Amino acid sequence: MKKIKTNAQHGLKVNLWGEEVQPEINNPKRKASNIELDSIKCSSEIRIRLLKNGKGKSPVTEIYDWPSSFTKFDLQEILYNIKISLGCGGTIKGGRIEVQGDKCNEVSIILSKKGFKLIRSGG
Repeated sequence: MKKIKTNAQHGLKVNLWGEEVQPEINNPKRKASNIELDSIKCSSEIRIRLLKNGKGKSPVTEIYDWPSSFTKFDLQEILYNIKISLGCGGTIKGGRIEVQGDKCNEVSIILSKKGFKLIRSGG
């Protein structure tokens, strides 16, 4: 694997051997962020909160109270879009979406652009 450095003066990416590296145009992750969630928009309220459990554990953003009409596939599509947009990890546990880190504001912006109404719960 080649190590890549950025030349701050010119903004060019150069690998360890001094060769200029072209940016990846056909990156599948970049295309995935354009997934439209129009087919699963909902007018009901969805809740979002920040969880911090135990000493020294990292925070988790939890999105819950999804409508019963949402399938696991719908939640996976929403989670995939969030993970690609924010560059973080996440999972689905018991009909709830968990995103690694304190991402409440970022997630609420992403989902509100898609037509969801979010309510911040907790502190």
